[in-house]
This record gives sequence, C-alpha cells and structure tokens, in this order.
Amino acid sequence: LKIQLMLDYNSGQYEKIVIQPGKSPDQSYMKEAVNFVCKDELIIYDLGYFDTNCMMDIAHKGGYFLSRFNHRTGLYSKKEDGTFEKFDLETELKKASKRGQTRCEFKVWLCKDGRELEVRLIAERVPDEVANTRRRKAKKTAKKKGRNPTKKHLYMQNWSLYVTNADEDKLPTQAISIVYKLRWYIEIVFKSWKSYHGLDHVRGEREERIECFIYGRL
Repeated sequence: LKIQLMLDYNSGQYEKIVIQPGKSPDQSYMKEAVNFVCKDELIIYDLGYFDTNCMMDIAHKGGYFLSRFNHRTGLYSKKEDGTFEKFDLETELKKASKRGQTRCEFKVWLCKDGRELEVRLIAERVPDEVANTRRRKAKKTAKKKGRNPTKKHLYMQNWSLYVTNADEDKLPTQAISIVYKLRWYIEIVFKSWKSYHGLDHVRGEREERIECFIYGRL
C-alpha cells in the first residue's frame, strides 16, 4: 500500500492522510491535493507528483507551487505577436554552461489542453560526482525497462531543475533550492513512521482490517 501525506510545515500539523494501493501513481493524488491549497499558500512536492494541469489549477486558485521539473515536458516562449514557439531547454543550458553559469533562470510557458501558464524555470548545476551518480541510476533504470537513456536525458543529469509560479519578490532565485529542501521534512516523518510505528509489518488480508491497523498506528 501507499500512504499520501500533506503536512503544514509552519504548524507541523497533518493536513491529510490517505491510503492508496501501492501501484497507484503519485501523480493521481495531485488532483485531490490541489483542493487543499488556498490563496497565497505554497505547496512543495516531488517530481513524482508533477502534473501540468494541476499546476494551472493551483495558479488559478491564487496559490503557488514549487516542484522539480520534468525535462520531458514541453516548454514554450511567447513571441511579440502572442504566438508560442518551442523553448529548447537543453540548448539554453549548454549556452549557460559555456558562459560558466552555475545557476540560471528562464521565464517560459506551460501549454496544455488549451490552457497556458507562465512559470519560472530555475536550473542549478550540480557537482560532477552527483551528475555521474544520477547518470548511473538513469542507465540502471532504463536497462530494467529494456531501453537506453537518451543523450538529452543523460545531459540533464548535470542540472537540478525547479519550476514555480511564484514571483521573484516572493521566492528569490537564490532561495529556490533552499526552500525546496523543506520537502525533506516529510521524508523524515515517513522514516519515523517506518522505524517506530512498525508500518511495514501488517497483519491480516482484509482491506478494512489493514486500514484500521495503519490509522491506529498513526
């Protein structure tokens, strides 16, 4: 099974706990998570929850998001006549790398299903040892699926990519990676659940019994 947790970092309170089947993708929970985001609130989440439509829904409600960016997602720049053209992130990052930049920011657009949203894309260069570790992991994951990672995918491991709709005055560029690290608080919560509450040792097979056991332990 899988447990979804929304946590208010300021108060430390649990906003929502949901038990799902283990095979359900994290992305499927984002639609429910959007309902809990209020105006002027910032929601921080991992790459597994990346969903363009949900980002647009959060922005529509007057809320803000901060997420790792999925480099496979299409990006666009807006021309003076109001039309959109493809934004080549890989090319722009290579240009920045040649200039010796270790952090850069782009204002780009997300477009999907007739909707559009301007966002800030922040890229931070990672140390070579981190990039090499990421590439080994990417190759291992691809091998399990019977394919090879693309050159673009391997190159992107040189960068940590973040996306947000918060303006610079609310979330400065140099603070992006620092604020994103707050998400690790929730990982600590899960680790404590596993270590001290014995959630990985569940008795019984009936769904109702297991749910009662999990909620009781929590």
